[in-house]
Amino acid sequence: MEYSVMKPLRRSIQSSIHSVKPPESDPEFEDICLDLFKFILKDHGVKIHNKISPSYVTYKGTKGDRQYGFDIKCKASLAVAQCKLVEGLYPSDLEQELTKLKKYQGVVSHYFFLISNDRVKSSLQVWVDEKNSETAEKENEDKRFPVEPAVRLPWFHIIGWTEIRNYLLESTLLSLKWGGLQSLTNKYPYLHGLDINRLKVAVENIYQASESLSCSKAISGCESLTSQLNHNEISQIGRSSRVSLFTLNGVSGFIKLYEEAHKIAQTYHGTLKKLESEDPITYEEGLSQLNTLSLYSARIFALQYLRRAYLAALDLNDILFRDEGYYHEETYGEEGEGGFDEFLTGYLLFNFSNPDENDSPWYINPTPVQESASTLVKMLLSIHIYQAE
Repeated sequence: MEYSVMKPLRRSIQSSIHSVKPPESDPEFEDICLDLFKFILKDHGVKIHNKISPSYVTYKGTKGDRQYGFDIKCKASLAVAQCKLVEGLYPSDLEQELTKLKKYQGVVSHYFFLISNDRVKSSLQVWVDEKNSETAEKENEDKRFPVEPAVRLPWFHIIGWTEIRNYLLESTLLSLKWGGLQSLTNKYPYLHGLDINRLKVAVENIYQASESLSCSKAISGCESLTSQLNHNEISQIGRSSRVSLFTLNGVSGFIKLYEEAHKIAQTYHGTLKKLESEDPITYEEGLSQLNTLSLYSARIFALQYLRRAYLAALDLNDILFRDEGYYHEETYGEEGEGGFDEFLTGYLLFNFSNPDENDSPWYINPTPVQESASTLVKMLLSIHIYQAE
């Protein structure tokens, strides 16, 4: 089935869509049918009958629903679907599903058979047409619709895999989820393997700080963002006046990397809008941004686990450098008749012990410094524990 309206750059992924095979398990086949059901309903002109629901709300049927022969339900349109991952299907199989459906006491408007066969056999389409003819005849006698299947049958539809997979063209994200963007991997190499659902959850959870790392990719992202931090040296900040500039640069670098990943994560919602644009330039910008999101995905997954560490590093950096109250430690070396040249040792000197000092370096209360450093170290150690497991 071809669409009369198609986003221009969707043509570039048609070849990939055509190579997508049905999932190999019933649950996965039901999942892809569920993802695409709202597009199927819209394309077939299915009306909204449940005015309580403002839009299509589709979900998998319960175990009880399955005994009546359907796997997917739509609250808004009152349509249902049976997902059949089969090699052979015959009119007698459809009759068996009809027998189950007639026992259902709920209201059904449309019944879709979504099958894994590439095309629908003519005998199956004839069966559907005959049932719809019966429904059309009863429509003249009784205008009530929709009603229980035992009173009057819903409208039937049967759709094969060739048509089902073409609905992936309606959503770049679903195309990505179900392997329909292979033709773009040369131009956007990081799209391959992106779990868009996990990315969505990660973006939503950035401000929900968590210390329990959930996956290897998040652990990898944490390691990447904190690799320049030395927890042994950080734990000494505020306890000794002498602090390594390398250690402090590591803290500043961590802040910068965290904020960079956070900034990329914030493009997520704007990227989704661009991917729905009819303008080719805007659509391609969306693909480019999605590729960048995929590149940064491990670090984005890590953001919620590092939020407390980031805030502690931010506080530590602010306290230490707020008033430039430090000296660069210097050493002197004799160089003949020229006298002495001074050399920086790579350490800064802070005043954490003398509140009565009237000259720089100014006194810094060590308590908040040690508290921030302690929080940062605690978070780093928890990451190391996960890395070791």
